Amino acid sequence: MSSPLALDVADLSKKYGDRMALSHANFEVPMGSICGFVGPNGSGKTTLVKLLCGFYEPTEGTILINGVDIKTIDLNHYRTKLAVIFQEVVVYAATILENIVGLSTDPNEHEKAMNALKLVGLYEKTKSMPQEEHQELLKVIDPSGTELSGGEKQKLSIARALYKENTSLIILDEPTASLDAIAEKEIYENFKTLINNRTALIISHRLASTKFCDNIVLLEDGEILEYGTHDALMSTENGRYQSMFLTQGKYYQKGAEQHETI
Repeated sequence: MSSPLALDVADLSKKYGDRMALSHANFEVPMGSICGFVGPNGSGKTTLVKLLCGFYEPTEGTILINGVDIKTIDLNHYRTKLAVIFQEVVVYAATILENIVGLSTDPNEHEKAMNALKLVGLYEKTKSMPQEEHQELLKVIDPSGTELSGGEKQKLSIARALYKENTSLIILDEPTASLDAIAEKEIYENFKTLINNRTALIISHRLASTKFCDNIVLLEDGEILEYGTHDALMSTENGRYQSMFLTQGKYYQKGAEQHETI
């Protein structure tokens, strides 16, 4: 396991044409901490992820990785230290195991992949399939291939990131958007184990992911409106985070009550 990374973002902005997608963002992510980025769609969360991965260059500002400007480092080497889960999940026409380890036949890699499937709650489903972890996915090559549900695809994507052990920073962009509330709760209850001492960034518009984060950045219209711990933001009088969290909490509570009556 590589050492976790520390991030320091200063006056970071990104402009697309005439539109400012991210405007003068400032925050720190200490080594080994968990930082949540929340806000409505279009608030700048995904742009921020792509900047932190080095996919985009900022219009203004700096990103320091362990104190070194990202513009001066070898991006190919840096990206080997990242485990990133994007919103769009790509499933390959290959076995479940191959979707995680590629073509490796190393039994140790096989074991790591199975452990990752256990952590995300996909192990039992895998073992129930006719060929278990050697079951083909999709029907492109094998007409009897399995089509995973949206939530199962997301779990597979998270398993891939967990399998990639020799990383220092894990970035999860809307990692539970296709999961139901119960599956989401199970993922987050095990999250400390899942990230395994790596620095972690969680990008979400659902605030169920934020209570266990060390710090939270609330974005809206490309700007940071609030920044702090869950408790600090919840105690902010008339705070935007507090309002969003309580509103979403009522939605989940209503959903739970309806589930109990079914």
